[in-house]
Amino acid sequence: CPLCHSVLPANFTADSPLFGLVGVRGSGKTVMLSVLSKELKTSVARRFSASIASVGSSSLLVALERDRDSMDQVGGILPAQTVRATRRDTTPAVFEWQHTREMLGMERAASTILSFYDSSGEDLSSDEITRELHYLAATDGLILLLDPFGFPANREDALHRGVDKN
Repeated sequence: CPLCHSVLPANFTADSPLFGLVGVRGSGKTVMLSVLSKELKTSVARRFSASIASVGSSSLLVALERDRDSMDQVGGILPAQTVRATRRDTTPAVFEWQHTREMLGMERAASTILSFYDSSGEDLSSDEITRELHYLAATDGLILLLDPFGFPANREDALHRGVDKN
């Protein structure tokens, strides 16, 4: 990539979808992306008879692997809070989805490149800071994660029922 200098597959094009993951601090963005990474490579790949692999070794991919390993252990540990982005560390997690499909009676190999970017909740704390996140303008979709405990009525109801986020 000419901007972030991460390794991109040869078949990466402008049509390859990029998804932004946004939400307030503590809403579970990194956990969701860690689980998504594992599920893409295992159950999703099996279900669709595809091969899905991480591309490159970005700091985000390395962190997702580490976080997933920590969560998978007995008494697993949730990932640390994502630090606020700097221009150097805005590399997405890139996955290549390879599969065969039938076209004109012949099987042909096809692939799709999927990119996901995990933002820090603080990156969305004000309009000015959010405008600096240029990758948001390039996304094909946003995945918004909401923390149900962030809504005062839900928090009060949960505490009343003996459920505490902490």
